[in-house]
Amino acid sequence: MKNKIQYKIQFLLGILLLALLCSIGEEQMLIQGRIHNLKVNANESAAFREQDISANALSRMQKISAETSISMCDLLAVWMTEYNFRLTDDLDLSEENYRIWQARLNDHRDVLYRELSSSYAAIWDDIQYFPTDPNVTYENTWMFERSYGGNRGHEGVDLMPPENIRGYYPIFSMTDGTVEKIGWLEKGGYRIGIRSPSGGYFYYAHLSSYAEELKEGDTVSAGTLLGYMGDTGYSKVPGTTGNFDVHLHFGIYIKTEQQEEVSVNPYPVLLYLKEQTLKYKGHL
Repeated sequence: MKNKIQYKIQFLLGILLLALLCSIGEEQMLIQGRIHNLKVNANESAAFREQDISANALSRMQKISAETSISMCDLLAVWMTEYNFRLTDDLDLSEENYRIWQARLNDHRDVLYRELSSSYAAIWDDIQYFPTDPNVTYENTWMFERSYGGNRGHEGVDLMPPENIRGYYPIFSMTDGTVEKIGWLEKGGYRIGIRSPSGGYFYYAHLSSYAEELKEGDTVSAGTLLGYMGDTGYSKVPGTTGNFDVHLHFGIYIKTEQQEEVSVNPYPVLLYLKEQTLKYKGHL
């Protein structure tokens, strides 16, 4: 009888130990799976470029970044990797959670983690101001279908003014940086591209006109007046207007190891800056 009881106890202990090992193994597999989301050229993937962040998750990250020394680019590099490049309302976005996963990524994918963080820095580190009048409306239209010049994805977000008036609403630089491109493009009309210190390329298109004396190579500060919202473009003839309503097309591009120009969804950036607005006294 005693031997039967000992056998049963040993059997139950064995079952508990096996269950514990399976649980640990499952957790390790989950951890490794999440760590392996950080792959070579992850910053060129569709998931990275989409910047799929709910408004609530963005607000929570903004609060953590403001209250700690953790930058938005580091929060994104960690949590986008942990949560498969999709941040929803129900996730654990706490400082403690960040510290745990940041350490794991540094241990297992140090170089790739830094590369991803650098790409997020190009998008997020230099932004300071909303680019135009705060009363504009806009939706997440990134990669919506466009047909002019052939079917393609919309590499930006369109900001629509309260009134369809060209040359009235000012466009400000969202970052410090250097004027890399300025002038006419068939699709973008009068456009200007600013390269920020962390490497992001901030693209403002369909302007009616530029601020005076801006040229390639000029240095600008965040908040600098770049020009005015218009409806130029969709023509090879410089100065063409009227092919669509007045609006600002805004895009963000980064450089990667493989590509000189990778578009990313600017919609979360616009949401992040919605309260950081400017007013141009000489116009509005």
